[in-house]
Formats: sequence, C-alpha cells, structure tokens
Amino acid sequence: MDSFELGRLTDHDFEEVCRDLFTELLGVPLEIFPRGRDRGIDLRHAPEGGPCTIVQCKHWYRSGRAKLLAHLTDVEVRKVAALKPDRYVLATTVELTVDAKEKLRTTFAPHIRSTEDIHGVDDIVAALRERPQLVERHFRLWLSGTAALGALLHKGPLLRSDWLRRELAKVAQTFVPHEGFERARRLLDEQHVCIVTGIPGAGKTTVARMLAAWRMGHGWEVHEISQDVDEVTELWRDGVPQLFLYDDFLGQTTLLPQFGKNEDVRLLSVMRAIRDAPDKALVMTTRHYLLEEARRKHDRLASDDVRDALTGIRLTDLDLLTRGRILYNHVHRSALRPLQKRQFAARDAWLPVVSHRNFSPRLIEETLRIDLKREPDVATAMVANLDNPRRIWERIVENELTEEAVQLLEIVFTYGSVGLVELEETWTWYRRESEREADGRRFRHALQVLDGTMLVIDEGVVSFHNPSIADYIRFHLNAGRGQLGALLASCGDMQQVVRLVDAGRLADGGGIITQLM
Repeated sequence: MDSFELGRLTDHDFEEVCRDLFTELLGVPLEIFPRGRDRGIDLRHAPEGGPCTIVQCKHWYRSGRAKLLAHLTDVEVRKVAALKPDRYVLATTVELTVDAKEKLRTTFAPHIRSTEDIHGVDDIVAALRERPQLVERHFRLWLSGTAALGALLHKGPLLRSDWLRRELAKVAQTFVPHEGFERARRLLDEQHVCIVTGIPGAGKTTVARMLAAWRMGHGWEVHEISQDVDEVTELWRDGVPQLFLYDDFLGQTTLLPQFGKNEDVRLLSVMRAIRDAPDKALVMTTRHYLLEEARRKHDRLASDDVRDALTGIRLTDLDLLTRGRILYNHVHRSALRPLQKRQFAARDAWLPVVSHRNFSPRLIEETLRIDLKREPDVATAMVANLDNPRRIWERIVENELTEEAVQLLEIVFTYGSVGLVELEETWTWYRRESEREADGRRFRHALQVLDGTMLVIDEGVVSFHNPSIADYIRFHLNAGRGQLGALLASCGDMQQVVRLVDAGRLADGGGIITQLM
C-alpha cells in the first residue's frame, strides 16, 4: 500500500493538500490564506450568517511532538480563543499519540469538538491512501509517495545514468507544475512522443525530467539517450514500458556536431514506431531556434510527425503565482540560513524577482547554488543576475577560477561531452601550446574545483552542468578571453574544430571567426 513522505512537501504544499483533503472530509469548501496574514487561520469555511470552521495546518515534521504541543498550548490556543470558531480542526505532519490528542482536545475545548478533529501524520496519510485521484492532482504530493519516490531514489537499474537518477530526485524537490508541463503531459499521453522547445532557462529540461519521473513512478523504465537516436533501438524491449529521454537532441549551441548522417531519417522512423507502441514513450528537448535551423537544413523535420509532437515551454506559462512558488521552493530547499530565508518573506525582496522580465528558474537555482557565501543579500544578487544573466558565470570564470580550470572549461566546450582520459590529454596539449605547466596534479585539482558546480562527471564522461555555462564559455571565447590559437592547435578531433567554427557562425560569434582566420 502506498504511503507518503509528507516531510518532502513545503509548508505551502501541505496547506494546499489539506485544503483539498479537508474539503472532502468536512464536506465544505475551504479558503486558503497567504502566510503572514492569516491571524492563525490557514484554511476557513465561513459562510455569511453560518458556522465558522477553521483548519490549522502545522507542517512541523522536523520539530517533533513535544515542540508542537508546547507551541499549540502557549501560542495557538490564545489565537483560537480570540477567533471563536464554531469548529477548529488541526492537521499536522507530526505523529500524535492518543494521549497527545486528548490533551489537545481538552486544551482547545470547546472549539475542538472531539479527537476526530485532530489529524496527525498517520491519519492524513491514511486518508490520502483512500483518495488516489486527489493525490495525482498534487504532483509534488504524488512524488512523495513510496512508489514514485522509490522509483526515483532506489531503482537505479531502471535508469542508464546514476546522475540522471539523482537529478530527477533533486528537481522533484523544487518543481512547480504549470500549464506548460500539463500541456506536455497531455501530448505525451496522446502521441507517445513529445518534443519540448523553449528559450534557454525557461525550464524545458525540467519539464522533460518530470515527465520521466511521472512515468517512472507508474512503473516505467527511463533511459537517457546520450549520443544519437540509434540508442533507442538498442534499448528497446518488447512488452516493457519504457520512456526514452533525449535532452538537447539537436545540440546545445549548434546543430551539426550532434545531428549525424541520416539521423533525421532514423529519428522519424523511431518516432513513428513509438507512436504505434502503447508501452513506449519518447521525450526530446531542444532550443526553439535550433529546431527552426534544423527544419531549414532537414526537410524531413518539417513533417507532420515532428509538428504533431511539438510543444513549447513559454515564459507566459510561468504566471506570477507559479513564479512565486518556484522561488519559494528553491529558497525553502536551499542551504540559506533561516534568517536569510526569512528575508524573502518581505514583499520588497520577492516581488522584484518574480515580476522581473528575465525571470528564469535556472537563474534562481544558480544564484542560490553559487552565490550563497559570496553575497550578503541573496535577493539583491538574484535581481542583478536577472538584469544580466551573464553576470553569474562571468564573475566566477573571469575572477575566481584558476587558469587551469578555465582552460578545462574551454576544452569541454569544444567537445560538448568527453571522456576523462581524452579530456586530460587535450588539456595537457592545450597547456603546452599555451606555454604553461601541465601535470596530473594540476588537472585533477582543476577538475575537482569544477565538478558538481560547472561540470558533471557521469560514468567517466564530462559535460557542462547546464547549457547556460556553455553559452557563457562561447561568449568568453568570442570576446578573446581565451587563447583560441592554442586551443585550436590542441584539438585532436575534427568535431572540436567544427564546433568552434559553428559557434563562430552564430549571430554573436564574429569574434571567434576573426580569431580563427
């Protein structure tokens, strides 16, 4: 029987779940109130001239029963006495004993009618088990279920990539479902194939990963495609529900290095096979402008097969409420100190962020991940990064990293992704061409500094943590901040040269072409 780890929900998540749950349990519609203005009211039913019911939600799973009881007795009982509701219902993520419930009933009498109006975590989980449709309406609640969570955290064999398994679990902690996600999920259900497009940072990769998590939680295998679409046919198993995740299937900055000979034909063939298979699904992502470029170069990608599978993640999908929840979730799960987190409760701190024209979930995440120890005012740093998205990487790359680490990033840019052995060999040649010292100790130190922040190492393959870093390194090289001649001389693979040339052909890549000539 499924259970739920309610501790994985934020306070707001828990209140929304309780609103829907207690609307059913009590048989009355409940209002929900913003934090900080509730006067002790989280949920309320107060018809004009009728009896008033208040539901209080206490998400105190980390604090424990003793602290919760002390708080309720010392603080909340006075608030309830002042409000004088006809009925007071308590819901908490803390485990409550029979004695604890009886004590609370006595303390809050006459507003708590009986211990049936006191719901500890076990009572709430039991009620949720009986309401699977309610659970599925709350995506983050569903993700906290033992079936979904077990798939994300423990069923490594269902995933080709350990790193992807960790990423799915991490992204699930902060993900906020929105219209773009629901649109993609409907399309995947109907077509079995979904191509998610969008501008950098809009959240298309997050949507793709959550589609994968959704299917995993329902017993599907998830396979990450890392090279080309031929991997799908190699991994295909008849009679086994499988989802194939092909992130950035047209590459991150240019088409040619990623799209191999006749791959357009093979891609369409795989898409058609999956569309006809009830137990197969394919999710792909790409940047919108790369897809348009691919359509011009490959007529087959302008076909109905591609058009019918296409959906986009637009900034308009992220309304102010969704943006606020994204910010709240990231701050809630961040390593900020409690005092720093409370700063975001102030309207002057959060409103400039969620209303910013350049609002990006990626920049929110990166600011909290990178700037925690460097910025005394994280909210101000967040707005500055939204004003100038290049700022977050520029300061780190140009001012804080060693030359060895920067050159390592430049080499990864020429590859896209590369094995550790090949990376070290190329880095050594680059250092020698630059007339710099090169040894294994320096290489390992540079890699250690970058691993987990700007680079990802997965099964011996090194790649950028996210595409925005590749975008910045392209700007860095275009501005003449690297040693492009030495970098070119160190290239041992023609595809590295092709990547550099194609980067120079982009609208903002003239500086690269000039240096290569």
